[in-house]
Amino acid sequence: MIAERYQSLRRIGAALGLRTLVGLSTLGTLTFSATSASALSASDRAAAQALFDRAKKLMSEGKFADACPALEESQRIEARSGTLLNLADCYEHEGRLATAWSTFLDAAALAAATGNTDREQGARDRAAALASRYSKLVIVLPPAASIEGIEITRDGDPVGRPQLGLPLPADSGSHVVAAKAPGRKPWRTTVLVEGGASTATITVPELERIADETAASAAAANSVSARPAQAENNVAATPPAAIPAAATSEQQPRSMDADAGREDKPAEAPRRYTGGVIAGAAVTGLLAAGTIVTGLIYGNKLREYDRANEARADDRSERYSQTKALGVANLVLLGGTVVAAGVTVILWARTPSRSTSASLELRSIVGPGLTGLTVGYRQ
Repeated sequence: MIAERYQSLRRIGAALGLRTLVGLSTLGTLTFSATSASALSASDRAAAQALFDRAKKLMSEGKFADACPALEESQRIEARSGTLLNLADCYEHEGRLATAWSTFLDAAALAAATGNTDREQGARDRAAALASRYSKLVIVLPPAASIEGIEITRDGDPVGRPQLGLPLPADSGSHVVAAKAPGRKPWRTTVLVEGGASTATITVPELERIADETAASAAAANSVSARPAQAENNVAATPPAAIPAAATSEQQPRSMDADAGREDKPAEAPRRYTGGVIAGAAVTGLLAAGTIVTGLIYGNKLREYDRANEARADDRSERYSQTKALGVANLVLLGGTVVAAGVTVILWARTPSRSTSASLELRSIVGPGLTGLTVGYRQ
């Protein structure tokens, strides 16, 4: 009986492997490519270790200002919970308590992911010890200053609205708070956060309107409208014989009906169902990840059952049931991945029934304090 089940399980495994390979060929290629790209070379590992050793030596000499950047670079090359723990300790000795607190939590999460429970608990204990010691910074945005499109940053990092009014961890020292909004003058200030678990509060004022914006727009409009009149005067003052035929044809006014039709009925660019595409892609990614994970677990269980079957172990039937359940779950996830991917492709390809003619064009922007390129539709 067990032998028959074993052969059946083998057939399920073969079918599962084939279907997984066919159904997830694209996703599998991307996954394995990303894994290969992220694999460290021997020289990278050696560089990370050398930086770590140098940082430890500097910390033993009390040179934390030099040790922290070396640990940061080592962690960037090769992420390790041990490196993060030492980096958090370096931040703490350097007086950057809020940064040390968050780094200890990052180290705990990384240690938990790698199954190092002792290191995880040690990092959480260090973070808990710092929770009552670091300082805080509160950024307040009054209702009068809360205008549409306002963007607030702290030390160059965006501050979302949920963060406003909350005492957020901040290292002691100077911090730059800035705000900007369309049609308003930008604002920035420097806030000094003292040590000793203190709390500093800064209120963003109502941004001043750009006074000359309306005048500048009106002047630009007047300048544009004055050019045709000036051209007409020049043409009237020139003898007809002196005006070339090509120039005469260029001075012909455009059809008002054509212009009016273009203004009354603006063309719409094709729209895609962006929300559905994003949701479909997210579901596809989750199902694909589940398929890969269950496939890996299924392979391990299959090998465990193989060993138990060869040894005639007493728990062969139980291992068979577990392995079969994992195989079925993997097939279900694979089917869901294929369906979700198909729906996502259909939503992406779907456009409104009314056909429109549009093309992409690249435009340059040159102005005071702004230079760049934009991409847009042209009807």
